[in-house]
Amino acid sequence: MISEERLEKAMVYLAHTDEEAAKAKALVKKLEKMERIIRGEAFLRSSGTVAEREAKAVTSEQYREHVSYAENCWADAELLDNKRHTEEVIVDIWRTMSANLRRV
Repeated sequence: MISEERLEKAMVYLAHTDEEAAKAKALVKKLEKMERIIRGEAFLRSSGTVAEREAKAVTSEQYREHVSYAENCWADAELLDNKRHTEEVIVDIWRTMSANLRRV
């Protein structure tokens, strides 16, 4: 049985992480767009054939740093999303249990 105290804890967590979750998702979307920009800038700075320029762009230090940072941000956003989902499941289970108790 999920207690009302546990339900309250879930609701407080969800309420306090709304903004953080939205900002994390927005950052991930921004970083996806920035990846193209960073790769494009490195491509334009390079010389050689198109294939060589593309290879230089995706192996540039700035691009690698961006990809690493973006991966960390994505992992943080996913972790927050997973934790929020767990709390949402707690709320749903409590609702179901409460409804079942009312039917008895």
